[in-house]
Amino acid sequence: NMQPVALSDALRFLPGAIVSTVGQRGGQASLFVRGGDSRYNKFIIDGVPVDDPGGTFDLGVIPMQQVDRIEFTRGPESALYGTDAMTSTVQLFSAAGSTRAGSLKPELRFGADGGNFATAHGYASVSGAYKKFDYNLFGDQFNTEGKGANDDYSNSSQGANAGFAMTPNVGLRFHVRHSNNRSGVQSEYIFNGAQLLPHDMDQSARTASLDQFRKGE
Repeated sequence: NMQPVALSDALRFLPGAIVSTVGQRGGQASLFVRGGDSRYNKFIIDGVPVDDPGGTFDLGVIPMQQVDRIEFTRGPESALYGTDAMTSTVQLFSAAGSTRAGSLKPELRFGADGGNFATAHGYASVSGAYKKFDYNLFGDQFNTEGKGANDDYSNSSQGANAGFAMTPNVGLRFHVRHSNNRSGVQSEYIFNGAQLLPHDMDQSARTASLDQFRKGE
């Protein structure tokens, strides 16, 4: 209902979760659960662990487009997912395809929104289901120039979720999600009202990820 842009926005108001962000949209975001270190959480997207070595993970660049649900497990139950899940486990699940009852036509969704600081967001998806097969293809683009110099952020993401029900209790599913983002890096240039150094417009941080997963159910 809150229409979160990134994973950090979705977790911010959950009980026991403290999200710390650095700077503007796209800046590094970390999760602290019940006083634990930010490296003590395990993040899983469509069954694939996505933590960096050592447990570091940036929440601020994970788009929420076509995420069906989030499961947030905190406390001792998180250890069921491995010894690296000491304080919590966060799982994201991509939306599966569906059609209206009695219809075989694919469902096409698209839209756009925007706001101040030249913020623009567009998305599109096509999904459907036929007999034992379902599919969902989607894409998303988010851009903002931010408030200050070198404060821009962009995130492009695409994905697919396809499934085949072999029997009522056995099925196969294929997931793929790709995300490519860029964030401008700001620095302190003004001290006591005086600009000491010119703005460095060449600094930026980039992240690209591709997650694939095949599973039987």
